[in-house]
Amino acid sequence: MGGKSVYLRSVIYMLTVVSFVVLLGCAVYYTSIRSHIVNELMTNNARMDKQIASTYELFLDTTIKAAMVSIGDENGGTRTASDDAVHLDGRNRVEFENQQIYERLNRITKISDFIHSAYYYTHNHVYVSMGFSFELSDFYDKDWMGSLDTTKDLTILPARKLPTLPNGDKEVIPIVMNFPLHALNHTFTYVLHVDANQLFRFLIRNQKVYNDFRFRIIDPSGMIFVSSDSEDELFRQIQDFTYMDPERVLQNREDNYIASRNGKKVIISSYTSPQYGWKYVSESDYDPLSRSMLVPLQIIFVIVALSLLISVIAVTNVSRRLYGPMKDIVRLLGLNEANNRDEYELIMGHIHQFLNENQKLKEAVDRNRQSLKRQFLYDLLVRNVYNEHEIREKLDYFELTQQSNYTVIVFGVDDVEQYVNRFTLGDRMLWEFAMENIVMEIVRQSGTGFFLSLETAKFAVAVSFSTGELSISEAENKAADLVYAMKDAIRKYIKISVSAGVGLARENPGQLNKSYQEGLTALTYAETVGPQEVVTYRELHGASAQPEYPIQLEEKLLQQLMKGDKEGAAARLREMFDERRRSSHPGEQQWLSFQLLHTLARKLMELNIPETDVLFDGLSFSSLCQSILQAKSDQMRLNLLIRWTEWFCGYILERREHTSNEHVRQMLDYIHEHYREPISVDGIAEQIGLNRVYVGRLFKQFVNQNMADYINQVRIEKAVELMSEMNMLVMEISEAVGFNNTHYFIKVFKKLMNVTPGKFMEQLAEQKRLEG
Repeated sequence: MGGKSVYLRSVIYMLTVVSFVVLLGCAVYYTSIRSHIVNELMTNNARMDKQIASTYELFLDTTIKAAMVSIGDENGGTRTASDDAVHLDGRNRVEFENQQIYERLNRITKISDFIHSAYYYTHNHVYVSMGFSFELSDFYDKDWMGSLDTTKDLTILPARKLPTLPNGDKEVIPIVMNFPLHALNHTFTYVLHVDANQLFRFLIRNQKVYNDFRFRIIDPSGMIFVSSDSEDELFRQIQDFTYMDPERVLQNREDNYIASRNGKKVIISSYTSPQYGWKYVSESDYDPLSRSMLVPLQIIFVIVALSLLISVIAVTNVSRRLYGPMKDIVRLLGLNEANNRDEYELIMGHIHQFLNENQKLKEAVDRNRQSLKRQFLYDLLVRNVYNEHEIREKLDYFELTQQSNYTVIVFGVDDVEQYVNRFTLGDRMLWEFAMENIVMEIVRQSGTGFFLSLETAKFAVAVSFSTGELSISEAENKAADLVYAMKDAIRKYIKISVSAGVGLARENPGQLNKSYQEGLTALTYAETVGPQEVVTYRELHGASAQPEYPIQLEEKLLQQLMKGDKEGAAARLREMFDERRRSSHPGEQQWLSFQLLHTLARKLMELNIPETDVLFDGLSFSSLCQSILQAKSDQMRLNLLIRWTEWFCGYILERREHTSNEHVRQMLDYIHEHYREPISVDGIAEQIGLNRVYVGRLFKQFVNQNMADYINQVRIEKAVELMSEMNMLVMEISEAVGFNNTHYFIKVFKKLMNVTPGKFMEQLAEQKRLEG
């Protein structure tokens, strides 16, 4: 019995030791589990804040893009409200146009339930979607207009409260959109008022996970413009809520901490949106959590205290019946473990719910995958904002295969002014779509690549050849061959003349920006050479040998000059320039121009013609040399040299022949009498009884201008007289002076007068108004 008592006492002593260890373990457990659960809770809160921020801003971006598409469709078409109001004037016209604006604003507000109202802003008026307008000086809501930015496509102004209206105050986020998009000058400005609180309520509606939380959205200035707690908090500064530690919230991008509000502890989590700089702040009660952690701990403390008491009593009185309570303790511990498993299942349930929400967000992103892909390619090519790791990740995400060579081709429309003025924004978008189809069809025949629209009238194509192992030079040559096919196809199918610059081939996509910059440099040079030119960057920097001078062509040119053959001499000049253009370095045409000047100077010395004598167009040979040096393109240099050869041939013929001026006088009289009628060289030749070829040469020799240009000059002079004396439309004036095509009349008028007919008539009217 004594041994049994010793056994029992030993067991009891061990139990006592275990109880003390458990007590110590409970203290450690309480400290560690409290820290762990609090950290886990804060992490979940931070994750939830990011989820709310991304979802809220996704809804906001979707609303903005829908509005931009709607506005772009209405303003981008060729038919406007002013078209419908052509036959209205005065007050009826103004009312009609205002009604069109109100209807447009109402359509915009119906795009989404989150758009409260919209403004249409001009330099003189502000139109409100409720159906009324104000002059800027009388506008009831003009305090915010100092922050209005009409230079960017899209601006999001700080949230604010609309002034009192018939339907009450409203907290909104003003969205400023300027159209046309991506233009240097914007002509339309819309201001959308997005109902910030309604959008947020829609986000958290029927979401039980948000029921125990209070949310606020704060702008960078510290103002609360969205709150789920109380509307009295709206448009108050966060500094008014000292328990939240406002400085800590505003300074840190992300933060989690415990604060005290009215004697109660709360967990505060904040997250800063990288897109708009808004602070998303959530708040949840900490005390219920603390109490829930204390309940199992109190039970354990009671059990430990009971165990200690039993161990003391059992030293003298307890027998084997002590094992009954021990089993009860085990069962209690097992039950406690079951409760822990329930908590785990609850946490897992929350995690699964979060994953489902995250999956929905991913699906929303996938729906905009094509736009995101195009933006990534633009940033990669033009802005160069990614490192190698980010490029690999995004290539995998957008399912783009990384190749071993990349060459960038930059296209530019030759006549940019005509391209912009002749076509509307919608037309240009169609042209760019057609151009992309044509170019990519050619690219796919020998490799892969992508097409991007850059600034107005400029486009880029990145080409990669996957057939075999190509060297860098082979890839560049193959890309240059493709450029000519693209240029010809664009000219053939959509009637647009383009020049192109080809960058150097690169080995990885991270170097696309370098190839793009090189292509842009080559395009700049190609545009100075002339229309429909193709220049590679290697041509600009790769040629160093002295070019070979075309001596045989020069001899033929001198023969044509001494014969007085203007056309033959001009043909020889073009042949010499074309040969230099096809050789190697584009700058050889400038070098050729200087060599020709030396040759022509020798001819003038042989004929004893001083270099200071006026030869043509008020130019002496000295001033001709200066003009060629200052010419911006090779085509301009060629034209000046051709003009000199024409003068020289005329000089030679004049020395040989004595042609009467009577025939020329008859031609001039006929043109001035019949400029309203269709006139041709054949008709004039028939009238005066001469060969048409001789008539053209004779006219050019004496008038120093071809007959077609002279006829157009006379007609334009008569058109200017009609504009000054008569009140006629452009189409009527075009017909009155002999043009049967109004578009051709406008083109010729602008070429000779450096202004369109409509603009010229406006200038005349303004001049008359000032003089009267």
